[in-house]
Amino acid sequence: SIRGAVTVSPADPNACELTAKYVAKGFVGVKTHPPVMGFRIDDPACDEFYALAAELGVFVLFHTGVHGGRLADYQPLLIDNIMHRHPGLKVIIEHMGVSDGIGRGFFDQALAVIFNHGSRWCKGGVYAGLTGLAKPQHRQLLADTLQEAGSRRCVFGLDWPHMDGHAPAIARYEAELAVLRSLRLTTEQVDDVLGGTLAELTAR
Repeated sequence: SIRGAVTVSPADPNACELTAKYVAKGFVGVKTHPPVMGFRIDDPACDEFYALAAELGVFVLFHTGVHGGRLADYQPLLIDNIMHRHPGLKVIIEHMGVSDGIGRGFFDQALAVIFNHGSRWCKGGVYAGLTGLAKPQHRQLLADTLQEAGSRRCVFGLDWPHMDGHAPAIARYEAELAVLRSLRLTTEQVDDVLGGTLAELTAR
């Protein structure tokens, strides 16, 4: 089945109203893009939105690859701050802080936040978004994510590629899936990454 996520800026004065409206229509999450939307991830002004998302049981996805904004405002480590204020929130760190052409980017930060909120210290809901990361140049980072976070914390297919044409989009997904499959994952791991984890994450 296909289910939608609404795109809302947590800093929008109408963020809570919009989120509640679309969740009532069956949407299962919220996509955010801090550098494009111009907000700081852990800005206290966004707390009302995060509290509502936690209450509604929907995930909040953050684009975390380097994207031209002020890096101090959207580095993945800031997600740790909001998780401590809203421990019931479900978060997906899309792209794991990595962008093409810059090596590891904020990858280690992203992995540390997932571990901190999915380990013996905290029972939290922080997940790794693998789309955009599953490329040949990032293959080792992809493998590290699956090894360290575990397949039950990994989701593929939410935020990339952009639908700039049906055939190109399919080709991009197939290319990323080929990189994912090259890791020789177990059937259980593949099932987790390609839908199982997301199904659990969106169950309310």
